[in-house]
Amino acid sequence: MTTIVKRYPTFDIEFVTEDSEYILRYDTEEQLTQDDLEEAIISFSVKNAMEDDSPVFSLVLLAKEEWDKVLTSNDLVRIKAIPDVTKGEPDNPYIMVGLISDVHKEGEYADGILLYRVTGRAMAKALMDFEVGVIQEVSTVITDFGWLPDDEERGLKFTNNTAAGIGKELMDKLVYEYAKYSFSSNSGLRDYLEYQFESWDEYESLADVTAFINYEGSIRQFLEDIAAKPFNELYFDFTKEGTCAIVMRPTPFDPDKWDKLRPYEITSDSVVEESFGKSDAEMYSVFVVQAPNLAEYNAMDLGVFPQFNESLIDKYGYKRLDAENRYLLTEGLSNVLESYQPGEGEDGETIPPPLYEELLEFITDNELSDEETLRTDRNSVHTSIAEEFPGLTSDMVDMVIDSVIDEDFTRDRYNVISFTTGDEELDRQINEEREASGEKLKEFTKKLFNWYCENANFYSGDLRVLGNPMFRLGSIIRYRDFERNDVWEFYLESVQHEFSFTNGYTTILGVTRGLPKNGKDRFTNMWGTSEDFKGGYLGEASLEELLERAEETRTSGNLTEGQPWSLAGGGDVAMSALNTAREMVSRPSTYTWGGGRTGSNPFASSHIRVDCSSFVWWCYYTHGVSLSGGKTGMTTDTIKKDPKFKVISTRGSGKATASTKLLQGDLVYFDTYKADGHVGIYSGGGTFIGAQGSTGIAVANMEKGYWYDKFNGHILRYGDYTPTHNPSGPSIR
Repeated sequence: MTTIVKRYPTFDIEFVTEDSEYILRYDTEEQLTQDDLEEAIISFSVKNAMEDDSPVFSLVLLAKEEWDKVLTSNDLVRIKAIPDVTKGEPDNPYIMVGLISDVHKEGEYADGILLYRVTGRAMAKALMDFEVGVIQEVSTVITDFGWLPDDEERGLKFTNNTAAGIGKELMDKLVYEYAKYSFSSNSGLRDYLEYQFESWDEYESLADVTAFINYEGSIRQFLEDIAAKPFNELYFDFTKEGTCAIVMRPTPFDPDKWDKLRPYEITSDSVVEESFGKSDAEMYSVFVVQAPNLAEYNAMDLGVFPQFNESLIDKYGYKRLDAENRYLLTEGLSNVLESYQPGEGEDGETIPPPLYEELLEFITDNELSDEETLRTDRNSVHTSIAEEFPGLTSDMVDMVIDSVIDEDFTRDRYNVISFTTGDEELDRQINEEREASGEKLKEFTKKLFNWYCENANFYSGDLRVLGNPMFRLGSIIRYRDFERNDVWEFYLESVQHEFSFTNGYTTILGVTRGLPKNGKDRFTNMWGTSEDFKGGYLGEASLEELLERAEETRTSGNLTEGQPWSLAGGGDVAMSALNTAREMVSRPSTYTWGGGRTGSNPFASSHIRVDCSSFVWWCYYTHGVSLSGGKTGMTTDTIKKDPKFKVISTRGSGKATASTKLLQGDLVYFDTYKADGHVGIYSGGGTFIGAQGSTGIAVANMEKGYWYDKFNGHILRYGDYTPTHNPSGPSIR
């Protein structure tokens, strides 16, 4: 490490109020030779980090000017750093463009010299201070639509838009239009705050707008939620024109994006101090991406498995990293699923697709997997399968044959193929769209794995270098290390500029993802080696084995005709929720896919619009119980994972056994368009109350017919209530 000579550069600080501008130049070397320090900068610190909501600054000044009477909150500050005035200004000298939070006089000396501390944030402060939403008194009457219309003319364009596109709409139509800041020379917010937005345009298309049209919170947080981190990055920078820029861009997961990052070269001669090393504090082994566009749908329903590498499980077990990207579910899948309202068919009966084992046995026994047969006589194979299994639609049979040809006729593939709504055309549309959505979701799950799988092998820490304003977030640092005779490649995630008379002007670079040898191994080793996670790696049953066991239990434990269903009541909270459900039966209602997620109680409307999970959620919330998923994110999956519920009977349990365990108020699950796709509240005597597609909120019979066929044995009970008597009772017919 080379001995560094302290440098005392020049700093230009510009204060801009509503009607005046003050430009101060501090030549720190000249200040050292002055007889007094009546106008001097004593110290300052400016920090900009990707993980922070906003860059921040702190200035300590000596002055005769009474700055606490001249400056006020939200006055503008611009700071330039010029390391060597003899070489002129750098290409971009700005290290802060922001707004004052506080001006505080900390001391007074002889000859009227005053000591001030001025603190604040970048222009992000304007976005943090500006909140949007609707007052509670109004929210109860707009449960079916949001306060922010999904409309280019009257609101913002959300549907089919990308993260970058929605961000631009938000800035142009809300921030610049309604956030009013006035500075001298008739300038405003737009003159000092700009945006630079890009995202994964070729993949992104927002299908479900619910979370945005009802948004409540600050504009800064709104942008954070729009960005879909970690797939897009969101941070602040300062331009050479003296503006603050909010930047959104795709995370550089892949070599093509990484190689386009701006590099900065530094050497040991400019490094004052270094501190970096390895850590596995943020190491994971199983990587999951969900697309929360539609209620009740998850990645597994699209045939997309978590990604993993077995070598990671050897050290970290099943340590999950979960992420969400609301832009990955296609518009087509959104539309066809919204048009699908699960409920009983006209005749109340359906023919289910065959079990995987049944179909596989038929194909094998009849030698229908022969490559030559499939090539020359596909129509005959199609006819044989369709006649044997009338529960398979023509499109399903085609997909089965295609999977056999591809040598990929697995249980997982068949689970996707055999999805059925009972409407052949709708099934065809859903399967086409689901395949497209699944491809995108799987690709981004792999990207997540690639970005984080090597965390334990990366170096991270700080490099304190000679002060220089050139360093910008999201760039590459190449550090030529003379002592180790190596070149390190890092990713720059924070920049902090510091000055004091004790230490001079230095810049602290917060670096991550560091590798020696100029990063030549960055996209090797585990990168690109992920596999589908299917369980069984720690000695437990695999997912396929568990499915087989569940199916065996389900088919061997059906009810016999006339067997009784429980009439017994449950605990206080569950019975209160059930009583609310019974009250709602008499109210006008319509089943609405994704309904009941505006954040306001749908039961306050004259006409109730909910789906099955939001109905159950609000029945409990009415009695002070907030279930997982919250007011806008509840699904059948979030509810069944809520720790407030105890599992009384697992999915796949025999119906005969499950029926004897039921208490009124229990939650009952049904396999409709997916496993556990429908939920209701058991009402006793083989009935439940739920929001069904054909009826709205209604009592339904699960003792026979459609809902009997769909009941999967899954029962949840609120709390630890235990009945004091046998819950079985006479059957209600």
